[in-house]
Parts: sequence; structure tokens; C-alpha cells
Amino acid sequence: RELGIFVTDIKVNWFSAAFWGFYPMEKDEAGNAFYWSGGDSAATFDPEKNTNIRLRCLSSEHPNSLDLLVDGNLVKTFELSANWKQFDLEKSLKEFFGDSYVSKKIIVQFRAGSSVSPKELGISEDSRDLSFAIQWVE
Repeated sequence: RELGIFVTDIKVNWFSAAFWGFYPMEKDEAGNAFYWSGGDSAATFDPEKNTNIRLRCLSSEHPNSLDLLVDGNLVKTFELSANWKQFDLEKSLKEFFGDSYVSKKIIVQFRAGSSVSPKELGISEDSRDLSFAIQWVE
């Protein structure tokens, strides 16, 4: 399957980040920006700007897991559903690295358990393989 890779430098009011492996920005019914990923992806994380993300998978019929990695180390596995769940990234990093944790700008990698297209699930004609969606939260 072909994965659409989208690389950009985004600016969302208070936040600027480099993203790899995400599709272009979309908006939900309330006008909130989010990004779909088709699998492995990465983003810069700046704890001085934001520590919370919201994550979801495509459908409750296709739940998904999502690994968070830093420098190749598995920091946390998130269990996703079709509903948005909020996670504190910095808290997860502190729990994993303990006393050696240094609050600084880093690149975090996301590795999804699987992907599926909305077309395969009969949701829409969208044939992109989607693993998870992400929103940055103030």
C-alpha cells in the first residue's frame, strides 16, 4: 500500500512543530485542526509550549495501539478508540526516564499497530490508509 507522506513545518497559534508522516491538516465538525497518520510518523515536542496531545483511531470497529518512542526507546503504548483521548506527553517522558529526564525540545516517534482505509470499513470513499489522528492541545 502506498503511504502518503506529508512533511511540513506547522504553526498553530502558540505551537510550531516539524511533522513527518502525516497527511495535510483537516478540521473536525467544531473547526479543530487535526492530522491523520498512516503509520510511522514523528513530530517535534517542546515541553515549554505544550505537553498534551489528543489521539484517536479511525473506527471503534478497528481499535489501534500506538507506541511512543524517543531515541529508539519505547516510552509508552497508547490504546486508542474512535473517541479522542487526551495524554500528557511530558508526564509519560518523566515516568520513563525518571531522574535522567531533561525537559527539552525533542523528536518523538509514533509507531501505530495497524492502519486501515475508511473505504475498507465502508465509512467513505477515502482510500488512504489511516492509523491514528493527532491534535495538539493548549
